[in-house]
Amino acid sequence: MRTLNAERKWAGMNRVRETSEMFLFYYSRRTAYFPPKRVVGPAHDSVGLADWIRTRLPPGVAYITA
Repeated sequence: MRTLNAERKWAGMNRVRETSEMFLFYYSRRTAYFPPKRVVGPAHDSVGLADWIRTRLPPGVAYITA
């Protein structure tokens, strides 16, 4: 199994997209990190994480739900 440790500043995010299966953190126009929601835990935990992400995004950075 391969893993990835990555560190990005919130200020470097272009947008965040949430799907039913994952979060996509775009750090360029077409490139994103995409951790699956299953790594967060039960579905209700991902709701709390989504709220946490929204509160930390810089002004003007879109949070899109699909």
